[in-house]
Amino acid sequence: MPLTANEALRDFFDRINLTGDHKDTATTRTNMLLQILNKVFTINESFLTGSMQRNTALKDSSDVDMVVVLHYGRHIENKSAVSVMQEIRDSLSSYKPITKKNGVGVTSYFKTWPNVDIIPASRTVASDKSILHYNFPDSNRNIWFKSNPRLHNSNIKHRSLVCGGNFTKVIKMVKEWNSCHSQYLQSYHIEVLALNVFNTHISDLGLAIHTFFDSGLALLKSPLAYNDGVADEYLSRSDRAEAVKRFETAKTASLMGWYYGTQGKDEDAIAEWKKLFCDKFPAYR
Repeated sequence: MPLTANEALRDFFDRINLTGDHKDTATTRTNMLLQILNKVFTINESFLTGSMQRNTALKDSSDVDMVVVLHYGRHIENKSAVSVMQEIRDSLSSYKPITKKNGVGVTSYFKTWPNVDIIPASRTVASDKSILHYNFPDSNRNIWFKSNPRLHNSNIKHRSLVCGGNFTKVIKMVKEWNSCHSQYLQSYHIEVLALNVFNTHISDLGLAIHTFFDSGLALLKSPLAYNDGVADEYLSRSDRAEAVKRFETAKTASLMGWYYGTQGKDEDAIAEWKKLFCDKFPAYR
């Protein structure tokens, strides 16, 4: 029996989806690194975050993310983002660390997957000692920026309950699209776009993919405020323009992929989806 468009979408998701429980491995490796960091830094708090924690990770391309909140006066005050990142790298030299491409965090490499990204931070608190936000170094621009990963984790979890399982499926599929179309967008930014686009139950996966690119296009054209910060301030003007071009192409391809599927034109639908998602999307057979 020929492959249908909906079957191809499900097959594609299975190919990119990270399955299984990796908490034990993550805990062992992050504890090992914390023991090393504790010898050099006064750590006020540490916690796991990132796509693996939020169930938005892709197979073979996601690391464990650990935020390490350092004592502000001893390790961060009057220091540049670049210098703090270098101090983290120096302390973890036995794991051949490198600064992440996005400039936020240091990746420590292990012999087997997953690697661990250490993300140094300070925190800003209110008069009642509650945490307002965290401050993270961006070594690419040598600045500190505000974010609240704990709140973001909660937002993704809550929206997943509202929208259903297709919410995180769309996020993962868009992350795969991003990886095969020059990777202009950061993973976190894609998740924030999804939070802005979807707020009701998602029943039609193909239509939801198109909705993401259709509604997300306008959000991509200007700075996107989120959690007392800006989710896409990392984008240069030229990179934003290139990302917009790719969104426009994706908007058309996803519309045609969804439409052909509704008309029973599965071969044409799969051809459009394959344009969008590249080699990992199954071919018509």
